[in-house]
Formats: sequence, C-alpha cells, structure tokens
Amino acid sequence: MLTEIVPIILCRNEEANIGRALEALSWAGRVVVLDSGSTDATRAVALEHANVDWHERQFDNHANQSNHALALASASPWVLFMDCDYIVTAAAREELAALRPSEHIVGYWSRFRYQLRGRLLRGALYPRGSAFSGLVPAATTRRDIHKCSISWVRSANWQRL
Repeated sequence: MLTEIVPIILCRNEEANIGRALEALSWAGRVVVLDSGSTDATRAVALEHANVDWHERQFDNHANQSNHALALASASPWVLFMDCDYIVTAAAREELAALRPSEHIVGYWSRFRYQLRGRLLRGALYPRGSAFSGLVPAATTRRDIHKCSISWVRSANWQRL
C-alpha cells in the first residue's frame, strides 16, 4: 500500500518543522508540498528531500488549497493529508503498509498524540480526538474535503470513514 500513497503537506513559513516531517516520509516515492508564500527557508529545507514535489499557490481558503493539492496528486490512488508538524512514526508506517482497502473503503483517519520536545502533552488547544490526519482516495478532487462530517471512534489505529 505504501507505494500507492502520496503524502500532501500544505505549508507556509514552516522552516522549523518541515524537515522533520519529510524525514519521516522517506518511504514515499513522492510528497506533494503546496506552499502559500513562505518568506523563510521552508522551500530550501523541503527541497533537500529528493521525493518532494514542490508547488506554490496563493492562499485563499483551506478547502481550495487542499483541493488544489489533491489535484496535483490525482494520479495516485491514495493521498495522506498532513501538516508540517505531523510525524509518521514507524508504527504508523507499518499500519499504512498493511492496509488492504476493499473497493467499499472511502478513506481512513487516525488520531495523533501531541508532543513537545518529545514529551507527550496532557492537554492541547484542540480537545482530545478532534484532530486527525486523513488518508483518502485521490479521486475525491471535486469534493470540498474540509466540509465532510467525520464519525470519531476511540482507537489510536487507522479507522474506516
């Protein structure tokens, strides 16, 4: 399954985070990075990674930015939406590799744990379970992906939508 997934990262001025995120995505043959006007060294840091497919687009809203990035990755069967401060751990990578979605599966989501300098946080700005990283078919290009309703479950594993 890993060879079928193209991670997508939307960013702006993420010099401090993007390198870490991309190091954890070394398994991906291609990572679409869509920048919305960084003025720091985000581009230089990102392009140190051979699998980065760098694009720029002026930000108008999150849904349009996401859909534009999704169109850039539409040749791939699956995309993984991430932020620059997300890290795909070895355990998460193994779960992704083991996925064998049937034709009825329209996506997966995963909870994540907040950390600061490698230590788990007991609380954060978002309530527990409200933030997620989504794995969706790239064919969803024409949907407003950020207006879909999500059913939350209490598992740390990848879940069906």
